[in-house]
Amino acid sequence: GSKHVSYIARGNVISKNSVRDHQFKNKKALSEKYDLLAHIGFALAKPDFKGAVTVLDEPVQIYAIDEARGIMPVTTGYSWSLEKIYCRNRQQRRIAVVKGPGAITKSQARSNFACAIVGKVLILFAVSSFLSWMELSPFVVLIASLLIIIFFCLGLRRDYALFKNYRKIHHFKNSAFEDAVLTLRSKALSVIGKEEEEEQSDDDDEENGQSEGLYNVKETYRVTRPKLWLCWVFFALEITIGFLIPFIIFMASGFWSIGLLFLLLSLFSGLRHYLNAPMLLQELGTLDLVAQPSSENQAGGVVRIGRGVVSGKEDSEKKWTEMHRISEIVGTISQARSRKLLNAVFVFFAIVLLALLGLAGATGDQSEENANPTTLLSDFKYEGHPDIRYPTCNVDVFVPHGISPASFDYAFASQVAYKGSLTAQAELDTWFGAEGFAVYNGAIVDEFKRDFNYVGSRTEYRLIEFPLIPGLAVVVVRGTSNAFDALTDLQIWGAAALLQMLRFALPFGDAWTPILHRLAGFTRVLENSRLTETAFYRETTEFVEFVKEGGNYTTLHITGHSLGGGLAIISGAQTGIPAIAISGPNAQISRLTLEPPVTKAVVNSLTFNIIPQRDAVPMIDDRGILFQEIECNAPLNDAIGCHSIGRSVCQLLFACGSTALTGTRPIPCYCHDDFGFPKPIATGNRTYEDACSADANRR
Repeated sequence: GSKHVSYIARGNVISKNSVRDHQFKNKKALSEKYDLLAHIGFALAKPDFKGAVTVLDEPVQIYAIDEARGIMPVTTGYSWSLEKIYCRNRQQRRIAVVKGPGAITKSQARSNFACAIVGKVLILFAVSSFLSWMELSPFVVLIASLLIIIFFCLGLRRDYALFKNYRKIHHFKNSAFEDAVLTLRSKALSVIGKEEEEEQSDDDDEENGQSEGLYNVKETYRVTRPKLWLCWVFFALEITIGFLIPFIIFMASGFWSIGLLFLLLSLFSGLRHYLNAPMLLQELGTLDLVAQPSSENQAGGVVRIGRGVVSGKEDSEKKWTEMHRISEIVGTISQARSRKLLNAVFVFFAIVLLALLGLAGATGDQSEENANPTTLLSDFKYEGHPDIRYPTCNVDVFVPHGISPASFDYAFASQVAYKGSLTAQAELDTWFGAEGFAVYNGAIVDEFKRDFNYVGSRTEYRLIEFPLIPGLAVVVVRGTSNAFDALTDLQIWGAAALLQMLRFALPFGDAWTPILHRLAGFTRVLENSRLTETAFYRETTEFVEFVKEGGNYTTLHITGHSLGGGLAIISGAQTGIPAIAISGPNAQISRLTLEPPVTKAVVNSLTFNIIPQRDAVPMIDDRGILFQEIECNAPLNDAIGCHSIGRSVCQLLFACGSTALTGTRPIPCYCHDDFGFPKPIATGNRTYEDACSADANRR
């Protein structure tokens, strides 16, 4: 456990002493607080816990890495800028030169404090505005704003203390009124002569060219120390939980390649973690790891610069080179700011993965059988965009009898895949305007799952037949409906998504695009065969092959939304049938991670993706050349609104018009009521309000 102390002190900028050994003119503590481990240590130090932790009589200082490296940023009147002051590392020590040739000016000191206030006000305004933009309740916005204000007020104490000390050093006067007050105060003090002498002494320092600075210092002290046996217990737990258990799970599950890679990475990580140079420097507080004993120093010549000690008996250049090398390694690698950012990113993804695992266990068995049916208005229509419509309103794929299917037919079929079979069949009858025009063939799906041992599989798909169009059938794959499906997305497209983020972060990252699919293909080496065999796309691909081999259908398409769209793209490319996806992840980068892999030419010729604007899911993996972007009328603060399949259905109906070659499609009530599209045009005697009143009451 540790105690953290923050203080401001005055002293000469040029000194033979370090900050640790410096003789300051005054030293004022700003804050002193104990961390959580310290409070736990105090509790464990009680006899009830057999004194597992010892409370130190004298706290032991833990030195900052910058102090051990001899680094403390100095701000002078020449190097001062608002950008440097505001964007500085708040946890880093620093010196503000307040007297001498390079002292910061009064206007700069005022600007420092004003910038600190204005910056925090702007952050408060930005956060409050964002929360209001997200349409959170005023109470939530108010509570969040109050918490931010309290946090910022605590942070302003340090800036105010620096400004106050600067005023005191320079006898800072902002107005004639303050001059009068200070004059009266000085006459009333009996020690005015002494104060004048001190001020004169400070002035003499300035005249002699000596610079004085305000030191903004943070120090950490260890106040509790665990007993040796407790250290060994935590060490054993760390090795067991962090290494042995994951390694045994990998090897026992047959993931030999991942287990060996984990072993190799753990070896290097363990060496870096337990042979930790920064930790040693925090204990010693110096980079002078090759200093000679004091008796030897007395015998030979010694050069002292700051805290560094170089013996005249040995090659001083070699020692300084070694210390510089250690300093660079610690400062630019071990303790670099990028390392903290990477750790934060890793922790974020770990939390997301654990959350998905927990939700998968809680929601994996939930069914859509009880989803409410959609009210479809057959006596209403959309006429379509009056100017140029989407060129893919009718998808140009081969269908018997020269019929070009409408894109909203695929979108609606993908939507009803989320519902139970009876509800979905009833909605298909209403959608196509005739009972039996589009029929679910559940028998062939059941036969396939029984014959290929997929009974109980979480992959949901259906086969729609069109008796009036002989030989035509469409496989519809259900999209992501629970956290388990999200884990499937991660398994299939995780490598592609990581490579896309890496490409975005690297300078000239687009130069790597031609080989990204090969880099993603390396992940196949790490995959266990059972993991590949249980991938969702293997089942949908085998089902399509099963249907093709049956010989009952001459024209077969596959479609789906979200995860279903991604699986449709993969299975369509693997089996050679047209795939029409709505908001589906793509397959250009991940095509070599599949089993069997697919070619770029196949992805570009057989897959078509309908992509709403601002939808994040179709941004995963690189697109093929066949896609159609559509508008999204969701508010900007609705992060997932553009991914809604219902909104996509309405957008296609509104933009393309609800009339298809096989008839006019009905308009769902949710297009206007939920998604804000204009009211459809009535073709009968009912008003829109009367037609959708039952739907409104049900919802």
